[in-house]
Order: sequence, then C-alpha cells, then structure tokens
Amino acid sequence: MTDVPRITGVLSPVVTPFGADLAPDPERFVRQCRWLLSQNVGLAIFGTNSEANSLSVEEKIELLDRLVAAGLDPARMMPGTGCCALTDSVRLTAHAMKLGCGGALMLPPFYYKGVSDDGLFRNFAEIIERVGDRRLRIYLYHIPPVSQVAITLPLIERLLKAYPGIIAGAKDSSGDWNNTKAYIDNFAGQGFDVFPGSETFLLQGMRAFSRKPEPHTRIVEAEDARKNLRSEMMTICDAKTILVIGSALRSAGPTNFRLWARTIGRWRN
Repeated sequence: MTDVPRITGVLSPVVTPFGADLAPDPERFVRQCRWLLSQNVGLAIFGTNSEANSLSVEEKIELLDRLVAAGLDPARMMPGTGCCALTDSVRLTAHAMKLGCGGALMLPPFYYKGVSDDGLFRNFAEIIERVGDRRLRIYLYHIPPVSQVAITLPLIERLLKAYPGIIAGAKDSSGDWNNTKAYIDNFAGQGFDVFPGSETFLLQGMRAFSRKPEPHTRIVEAEDARKNLRSEMMTICDAKTILVIGSALRSAGPTNFRLWARTIGRWRN
C-alpha cells in the first residue's frame, strides 16, 4: 500500500455559496476555502453544511476542479463523495483521487432505511474496487440523525480487514460520545482515525487518542462546526443575513442556503 499522508487537525464544514439563480458561486467558494486554509483549517467540502445533496455530481466536480485550479492544496481536502447512486459515488471518489485529495468522506446510501451491514459492506467494497486507486483513503460518515443509516462497529471491523489502509477513519456526527469512544477504543490501534463531528467532544477525543500507545495513532481534532460556520458566513454575507441565518440555525438545524440566497439577500461581491 502506498504511504499517503493522512489528514489531521481541524476540518471546516465548508458552506457552499449560491447566486440568485440558485447556481453555486465558484469564485466565492474558492475565496472562502483559501481563507480557511490560511487559518490552518482543512476543507470538508460537500458535507451536510455544504448542502451536498442539493448539488448535482457535475456541480460538485466543477467546484472541486475550481479549487485545485486556483492552487489550493488538494491534500487538505476531504470532499464528501458518498451518494445514494453507486455510480455517482464511484465517479466523485475517482475524480477526487485523480486530483490528489487527501481523503473522501463517504455517506452510506441512505434513502432506503434498514440497510443491513452486508448491504453496506457491498456498497463500500464495490466503490473501492471500481475506483481502483491505491491512494484512496475513505472516512466513513456516521450521521444517523440525518441519514438514519448507521456505521456499526461490526461493519467497520469487516471493512478494515478487507481494505486496511483504504478505510482510514470515520467522522462521527451521531452526537453520542459513547459511540465515538467505541470507535476509538476498538479501531484506533489499527490506524483508524476518528473525527468527532462536534466541538463538544473535542477534549474527550484528544484525551482518548493520547492514551493510545501505538506510534501511528494521532490525535485527530474535532470539527468546530458552529464557530467555523459562523466565520465562513461572516466573510460572504452581510450582517442582516448573518443574523437571520444564525437564528434559523439555532431553531431549525440544517437549512437550505441555496433557497435562502434568493429569499434573504444577495451574497457579498
């Protein structure tokens, strides 16, 4: 297996800016990502806060291409590439690897519920086999409050045995520290990195990793989603828009910024 450096540190869930025509705005997207990198923050693009499932495959590919063409380091990027359609997941993941992205954050296929571990294993295995790139590093995306499809301990164990090195870790957005700790306790010794999806568990995650004696195990910091989200918006929205979005985020959780680009004001030039 080719020794590919792993992504470490804080990754920001990057908000995708949209224009009044509801199309993604690549210029503002590039500018925002460049600023985040200047703050020593990695780029978790096409995740939940990025509205990945409101974007087409073509839109995601174009935005990713624009980032790399602008000179941003793809090794600091972990684009979300997991889709309900197998072929979409394969296409996005292969393109991310072609560009040299540091990893792929992969949702399970989530539209149909009650998917068995066997079915999920076959999904991830098929993506890995079709992409066929030894540099591939998959970070499983566990977000059951949204996806309603869990990444279980037996599934991770089976994937690690079948694809060591390629299955590189997980982002745990379950909001359940016991689950995050179980990931760390069971798999950190096998080089499996765990990104807590909330700053709430940052200190606990760092402590849990620091107790692991294996030299290849690193402390992987949590995503300070709320703070990074507010910082991102401050650079691309006016003050009134910030107040409206902030209030809605507190009351409604995940929101659709693509539609709000039309209803609450224009993105700043």
